Amino acid sequence: MVPASRLRKTRATRKTARQTAIFPALLLAFCLAAFPARAADIDWSKAETVTLAMSEYQFTPNALAFKRGTAYRLHLVNNGRELHELDGPQFFAAITVGNPELLVNGGKEVDVKPGQSQDLLFVPNQAGSFPIDCDDHEAFGMTGTFTVQ
Repeated sequence: MVPASRLRKTRATRKTARQTAIFPALLLAFCLAAFPARAADIDWSKAETVTLAMSEYQFTPNALAFKRGTAYRLHLVNNGRELHELDGPQFFAAITVGNPELLVNGGKEVDVKPGQSQDLLFVPNQAGSFPIDCDDHEAFGMTGTFTVQ
C-alpha cells in the first residue's frame, strides 16, 4: 500500500507533467498565429489563384476577399492600352510577399504593362479592409478594396 503523503506527491507530479506538456503546445500555437509567414517556408505551388483584370479605368472585380494565413497567387492582367499599377501601401504592409522583386515604388505597388500580366505571390498576415488603386488613374475611379478575414 502507498502512503498518503507519497500518493499526493505522485498526483502533483503527474499534474505538473501534464502542465509542462501543454505549455509548449500552447506556445507553438501562439507563435504560429502571432508571427507572419516566412516566404521561404511557403509552398507557392499550392497557392490559390485569384485573377484581377485591369483596363481603362477599372479593376475587375473591384473588391476581393482573402483569408489570413492562406497562400495566394494574384494574377494581374492588364487588358488596357496604358500601364496600370496595383497600389496599396496598407495592403502590402499587411502581407508576406513571395516574390518581392515584383514590387516597385518602395515596395507598395506592382506595375503591369499593357497586354501583359504579373503574378503576385502573397500570404495575408493581418485582417482588415485595404484600399487599392491605380496610382495614375485613381482620379478616374480606378479604385477597389481588398478585404482580409
